[in-house]
Amino acid sequence: MIIAGNPSVSIIIVICTGLLLCFSCSPIQLLNDLEGLSTPLPNFTSDPGATAEPTLEITPEPTPELTEEPTPGSTPESTEEPTPDSTPELTEEPTPEPTAESTPGSTPESTPESTDEPTPTPVPTTTPSPTPTQIPKDAFSIIQGEYYDDCSTGIIVSSYCVVHIGDIDDGSWALYGSMNFATGAAGFEVYTTSSNGGGTIEIRLDSLTGTLAGSCAIPDTGGWCSYELVACSISGVSGIHDLYLVFTGDGTGLFNVDWFKFLDTAPTATPTPAPTPDPRIYDDGLVNNWDDWSWDCTRNFNCMYPVYDGNYSLSALYNLGYAALYFHNAAGDIQLSYYTSLTFYIHGGMTGGQSLRVSFRNNFDVQVGDVLLVDDYLAGGSVSPNTWEEVQIPLADFGISGGIIRKIIFQSDESTALPVFYLDKIEFN
Repeated sequence: MIIAGNPSVSIIIVICTGLLLCFSCSPIQLLNDLEGLSTPLPNFTSDPGATAEPTLEITPEPTPELTEEPTPGSTPESTEEPTPDSTPELTEEPTPEPTAESTPGSTPESTPESTDEPTPTPVPTTTPSPTPTQIPKDAFSIIQGEYYDDCSTGIIVSSYCVVHIGDIDDGSWALYGSMNFATGAAGFEVYTTSSNGGGTIEIRLDSLTGTLAGSCAIPDTGGWCSYELVACSISGVSGIHDLYLVFTGDGTGLFNVDWFKFLDTAPTATPTPAPTPDPRIYDDGLVNNWDDWSWDCTRNFNCMYPVYDGNYSLSALYNLGYAALYFHNAAGDIQLSYYTSLTFYIHGGMTGGQSLRVSFRNNFDVQVGDVLLVDDYLAGGSVSPNTWEEVQIPLADFGISGGIIRKIIFQSDESTALPVFYLDKIEFN
């Protein structure tokens, strides 16, 4: 088809038409259409001096591959096959998550399908632990007092002097479980101390009121650091038993226990009783751990005149009313059960007539017994001047015949100052 006046346009149309027909016909039909054109395609040249346009020749190929070339600047909508120079765009596919499906070469395993809901954690079944069996203790070896399995309220473990159990009152007890007495025990030995009159240890089996195998009397040893070995006979004890030591006595703070053990034979000797503690308080100075806590007075523990016995006496000038000589024992409690009286010597100086009262206190600063006037134990009813007089006060007059003290007080009974006086040889008898 040729459009008049512009043959080049006609050619373009024919070619474009042919090309367009190519998209709707087979390659054989395309060749037939091209051979049927009646007018050969002329070669056109441009005016002289102009750049020649290329001659368009159409050469059919045996098997043409039809590819729509993209217009520059545009993006082809689709292609059937990528051209050799083009690189296909790589799209990264997500790595598939592991599934329960079997893979080649592996043995399929049965796996529960996962769900969005969390799998509940199974609650373990609690199996009760068996009660441990206590290993029996050798009753014939030393058992430390503080190694009890149970004890009554109030018992303490203390390291004063030695590690021990203390604060033992009437009715206190300690349990030592699973003691092995083998074929039998005949004696009991305990290392103990007391400064409060002592008491008794009952040896009972399997309960607080169980079989009484024996009892041991604990003496007053004269001080809380004065430990003694005490032994006693027992009977009817063999095999494995829980041991209850039940403590009895008069009051509280009876004694302390360091250790104990059992004997396969009865003890043959009675322990030697402890000697009576040194009774002196002042003898040429304060002795036996007594120290000075006096107040409102001027005192001299090494006064050279007057002296009743030895080298020195104690002089005292009370500067205010109710001043006092106040002596405290730093070593521990003093057990009064060893003694019957308090004795000292007094000198009234140049004037005499000093009115004094005497009292005792314990470690908690609580008064023990009554307060007594010195005048009541002097022949003349008052302190004499320029002479020494002995004063002996029975402990029974204080209202005590035992118990423990820690302090002795010689206090003015007047509200005004007292003139100087002297004391010597203060002691218990």
